[in-house]
This record gives sequence, C-alpha cells and structure tokens, in this order.
Amino acid sequence: MNTPLPLAAGRTVDVAAMEEELRRLWRDMGEGGGGRGMMRACVLNLIIMSEKTAVQDESPPSPGGDPEDRELTDLVAAITHEHPCRVIRVDARPEAPSSHLQAYLSAFCRRPSGSERQLCCEQITLRADGEAARHLHGTLAALLAADLPVFLWWRGRPPFGSHRLGRLADLADRLILDTASAGDDLETLVDLAAFSGGAGDGAAPGDLAWRRLTRWREATASLFDPAARRPLLTAVQSLDLRWGTRSGHPGRGQALYLAAWLATRLGWRPRPATVHASGDDLSLEMDAGTHVVRVRVQRGGEGDPSLSLVMGDHGHAPATARIGPGEAPWAELNLPGQPLWRWPGQPGVTGTAQLLARELEFPRADPVFAAALALAGELAKLWRAQCGGSGGGRP
Repeated sequence: MNTPLPLAAGRTVDVAAMEEELRRLWRDMGEGGGGRGMMRACVLNLIIMSEKTAVQDESPPSPGGDPEDRELTDLVAAITHEHPCRVIRVDARPEAPSSHLQAYLSAFCRRPSGSERQLCCEQITLRADGEAARHLHGTLAALLAADLPVFLWWRGRPPFGSHRLGRLADLADRLILDTASAGDDLETLVDLAAFSGGAGDGAAPGDLAWRRLTRWREATASLFDPAARRPLLTAVQSLDLRWGTRSGHPGRGQALYLAAWLATRLGWRPRPATVHASGDDLSLEMDAGTHVVRVRVQRGGEGDPSLSLVMGDHGHAPATARIGPGEAPWAELNLPGQPLWRWPGQPGVTGTAQLLARELEFPRADPVFAAALALAGELAKLWRAQCGGSGGGRP
C-alpha cells in the first residue's frame, strides 16, 4: 500500500532551495533506516494543476485540510504505486489580490512484495496566489526532475488561449484533461482540438474521456476482425449513436469521439451543409467516397447509450450491428441468413486514477487520438454553431 509520509511536516520549504532540501531529507531518511529502509524511484514528472477562479479568503489552505485534498492524495498514492514519479501538485488562485507562494514536501512509499526496502517517490505541493500563480513557468521548470518525461494534468477546464497555459504546456510532453468533466463538453472539444492543431512540437494532448472509450472501440472493432467481414466496413450506410450522462458511458463529447474515430479510420468526411442540430441531437451526412453515410448523435433513453451501424447495398436486406450499453459494452452483428453473432462485454477502466495511469504510459502523441480529436472538434464546432454558438451547455 502507498502511504504518504511527511518529509517536512509543520513547515514550509524554500522553493529556491528545493533540490538541496530534497537531497538532505532523502539522505536523512536513508540513514534513519540503516541504509536499507527505502529506495527513491522516479521515471517521470507529473504536474497536477488545479486552478480556483473564485477567491474565498486571503490565506491559502494547508495541504490535507479538506475532502477534495484527501481524495487527490489517495489518487496520487494509487498512481505512484504504478508509476513512480515526481509529483508536483499546484493549487493556484491567479485572481487572488496578493502574491503568495508556499511549498510543502511529502513522500509516497510502498514495500514491494518480498522486499525489505520501501520504494518511495516525492511530492512537492505548491500553493500559489496572485502574481505567483500567474507566473509559475519558471518555478515549475526549476522543480522538474531532469531528463524525464513531463505530464501536465489539468483538473477542470484549462484557460485555453491564455499566456499561462501556453507557458506551462511548453514545459510538458503531454497535456492531459477530462473533457467530460470540464464544463461545456462541446466548447472544450473545440478548444482542445484547436490547441492540438497549434501545438506543433509542444505538449501532445490527451483526454480521459477518450480513454474511457477503449472498450467501446474494442467492441466495435471486434465485429470486423474476421477477414470475411471486412467488406462490411465499406458498406456502412448509417451510424446511430445514443449518448448517456452517467460516469463511464459516452456523453455528448464522447459520442463525437466514437463517431470521429470510425470516420477517420474509414475515410469519411463530413458535409457541413447537411448538419442539423439541437442541444441534444446532431445529424449530418458524411462522404464515404462511393456513397453517403447518414450519422446521428442523440440523447438516449432507458437502456442507452449505444452505437448502431446499418451496412449493405440499397435494395437488399442490410446487416446491422449494435454496441453497448454499459461499462462492459458488448457487440452483436446480425447478417441476413446467418445466426446472430455476439461478442461478450468486458469491463473497462473508468476510475480517474486508472485512466490517468494509462495515459502516463504514452509520453508521445497518439496519432489515432489526434485524428479523432481533430474531427470531433470539427463536429463539435458545427453542432455548437447550429445551437447559436453555445452548444446548449452540459446536460
């Protein structure tokens, strides 16, 4: 079990002397265990960014003082169990009237099975107000473990287009967020796609909402694994996606990810003039080269969400496929004159700690996600434009 151990309990640490303080404290811990008690481990840097726009009081809270802080501590403990790393937690209040910066140190340790040593990694917690919160780039750059990948996990909605996001993203190899919990999912998808398109060699984006769809994509792909079914991929006539709102299920933005993933894999392109949308529904046509595919994304009812495909030439009995619903989505394929084929559902990863741990396995851009994000952002922009520019808000 990972248990956070205080390294500098009851006092703040000078940020400018952080590395020296870390070396001294790790040395003291090692000597206290006779040289056999602990082993320091670090394979990456994880910056966890939390911004509060409202200023409740003048003094920043101390770490561990509220349920959200304890929940995040448990999450970090779970992540470092799988990915030993240097964690830099930032609680920022850029709108605070005065500038203030405090730093705290702690460690997360576990004893591997059959080992006498504890495996430990460090956490630096920064509480930044005002000017200090608006100019964290230099502070964080000095605190990173050198020559290791840098992941920036932004909790909530990042300030897209801001100077401070751009400077912080410049530090990172990956920028990770969760569009399903970042406010208006359509607006966030549009902004994330724009950020990705302009990132160049900067931080490659990742989305926990996309990661939740892994089992959905596996279930869909399973329909076409046998070579005899591959021709069905070029015969899709319609795609119907019903989205739900419960955790682990495709929401509106996640449904767009699924539609965009299929479209980019099969070479479909949207026809903007055919878009019709409301706050809950989107319909359009996509050009598949030889024919038009009708696509609809709509809010589901009881038993949803789900994904449905109709495949076949006009005038003939079509093949139909359905995927979902639930956290262990199944797939079934109905071919005319053949028994119903079914792929059993398998539970997916839905917890934030598990999803983030999967993202930390990829220090570089994922081209499949990048393509899906670009098209999902385009569809979200079309949807939002049809709804008067707002996209209808989150359900």
